[in-house]
Amino acid sequence: MISLKENERLVQVAVMGLRSPTGEVVENVNLYKIVQVAPGTPAEGLTQEEMAACEESVRFMAAEFGRHMKKNAEKGGTV
Repeated sequence: MISLKENERLVQVAVMGLRSPTGEVVENVNLYKIVQVAPGTPAEGLTQEEMAACEESVRFMAAEFGRHMKKNAEKGGTV
């Protein structure tokens, strides 16, 4: 269990499908990031900090996926 400080919040930034050794999607897992928020920030709606965390995570995952696709294409494969 994660213990968050008063000024921290868990933000779901993505969902990733886990695959079995045969390549089948076996489970979807939510990915979270801890972000700092101003004290007294309401629990509803995304703060600027939370939105920035989502955007940062999406940029990282898109870049990693691009590298994965390029590497597979060089080997003659697909996704």
